[in-house]
Amino acid sequence: MLATFYVYCIYLMMRTPIRWLEKVMDCKTNKLDLSNIEVDEDIPVYQQCLDEDDRSWTIQEENLLR
Repeated sequence: MLATFYVYCIYLMMRTPIRWLEKVMDCKTNKLDLSNIEVDEDIPVYQQCLDEDDRSWTIQEENLLR
């Protein structure tokens, strides 16, 4: 419990400088602009994307889990 207390005290003392550093670094980094990304929604489901070997392995794994 004493070690947990020390870790918590260090956290309380260091959280303000760490948050300040995060804010400073966040302002300097470029944020990603996701507005121009095109989403391809014609992707088939996972089971249809697998080849025959992977599909049989996945079915065997599901059977073993049951």
